[in-house]
Amino acid sequence: MNIGHKKGTMEHGDFLEEVFNSISCKQTDHHEHHECEDDCHCKENKHCICNVLCELEHQKKTFRFRTKTGDEIIGKIKCFDKCTGCVVIIQPGMKSPKLPPVAVIISCFDIESISFEVEHY
Repeated sequence: MNIGHKKGTMEHGDFLEEVFNSISCKQTDHHEHHECEDDCHCKENKHCICNVLCELEHQKKTFRFRTKTGDEIIGKIKCFDKCTGCVVIIQPGMKSPKLPPVAVIISCFDIESISFEVEHY
């Protein structure tokens, strides 16, 4: 990744965009239970949210995440790594005030609840 240090050729926003684009979200988390390392998050994991995120990751809908500190994150799941427990959530940009989309990286252990609209109930 070229970080553009030559004579300030890269703006701060451009650098962050490049870092965001470098988040590959390659599916390194699809492994068999017996392949887990001792420090692997999924080893003997019984955490409900972490298990549900595996299924929700592939849905292209907006979710409302409530963290254990009471913060609310609204966005779409870009990727979830079952081995590390990291979730990348993309919050949409706003028109007024003008704000760009934001990537939030959070541990599934820090998410208390997930809400979303259901189509047929």
